[in-house]
Amino acid sequence: MASPIRRQLRFGVLELADDRGSVTLERPASHVELLVGRGYASAGFAALILAEREQILREAGRIALFDDLAEVVGYDSAVRLELTGWSKANRARIVSFHILTASRILSMGIGVASLALGGTIRAHTRREPFRAALEQECIKPSPLRNAASAADTK
Repeated sequence: MASPIRRQLRFGVLELADDRGSVTLERPASHVELLVGRGYASAGFAALILAEREQILREAGRIALFDDLAEVVGYDSAVRLELTGWSKANRARIVSFHILTASRILSMGIGVASLALGGTIRAHTRREPFRAALEQECIKPSPLRNAASAADTK
């Protein structure tokens, strides 16, 4: 199987795709990543997703994850293992973690991942609460703005 193709769709929006599925990564706020998956998530997606998440941590110091997996039909177990391992290692810097899914198989995988992370993942089966949580997170002050404001007052 070929490696995923990585394309910049527009500023702040990246697409990873192969012949089985795709993942779009968007950054609606400095510390927020919105991942939208479609089809099947191949193992090759994990490293590219994690590289983007690392970039957010370098720039913002914290991250809020919103994974829209409503159109994902399955995934390689390596994807779950790598993403869960990274999330465990960075748990203290993940300020919120929301996952939207319609699949029973994915729901089971999310349950396993959430247990491994101490129950920090908020699973959604309806789009409206997921979008509301995303919008709420995006209006929170940027960690970089807070740091700059604190420096200005000294």
